[in-house]
Amino acid sequence: MNDDEFKTLTEAESDRRFVTALARGLDVLRCFRPHETTLTNKLGYGVLAGIEIAERAKDELRALCDGPNIHVTAALAEPFQRSAVYTSVYRDEQSVALSMNVGARLPLFHSAVGRAILVGMGEAAREENLQLALAERPEERDRILRSHDQALEDYEKYGLCTGFGSWRKDVHGIGVPVISLNGDRVYGLNIGGSSFLVSPEELMEHYAEPLKRAAIALSPESVDLARA
Repeated sequence: MNDDEFKTLTEAESDRRFVTALARGLDVLRCFRPHETTLTNKLGYGVLAGIEIAERAKDELRALCDGPNIHVTAALAEPFQRSAVYTSVYRDEQSVALSMNVGARLPLFHSAVGRAILVGMGEAAREENLQLALAERPEERDRILRSHDQALEDYEKYGLCTGFGSWRKDVHGIGVPVISLNGDRVYGLNIGGSSFLVSPEELMEHYAEPLKRAAIALSPESVDLARA
């Protein structure tokens, strides 16, 4: 191996290192609750809880993709500001899927997984995020308010949140909230894919109930996620 070969990482190696670094960074961010700028020893459980749920989610994500359509992608996300950040992703090796991987950021108010996180929040936290979103993007006020209302209406009606072209025209997805074992964190679990390959009807018929069961399996037994 010459010096140039030794010094230059392949693209795949670079991607793996980036994902590893990102995962470590997310682990650190999980230590903090909103408005906290320092850490104490008692918040160590937050990191452990975040790592634990990501590990447990792997089997659920794999099972969700074991359905009639090989082109779906399943993912777990956690909130960061007004985004939902993917922390675990699974898709079939043969799928023609969207290039959404760990670290991908989806809008909290317009994506299925982001809306799922919103409905899982307490009312005060949801209202705070709504006001912050309106302040950050005043030009999108009407769209944000419609998305907020749609999230609540969908969850009341179906027990999940939809995102059929609401974020990107070429993306269909459904999402549900997941609560951490200590009850103080909310995540989003979703499944979806390209609108050319995955229809809203197929998601609702074949994947809605397995998705809701997966959320129940990942959340504490004391939490009632049922709405439909």
